[in-house]
Amino acid sequence: MLSIYPQILARTHQLKRQASERFLESFPIRFEALLPDWNYTVVPTTY
Repeated sequence: MLSIYPQILARTHQLKRQASERFLESFPIRFEALLPDWNYTVVPTTY
């Protein structure tokens, strides 16, 4: 039997935070065609 115990986090997060250049170089962001503001993937690079 599956049991679910929901929890609510009472924390807020800053919206539209800018990523640093170093982060964007190391982890490029790939935006999807459908709803790109919500659907994106952060892709780590290998060195």
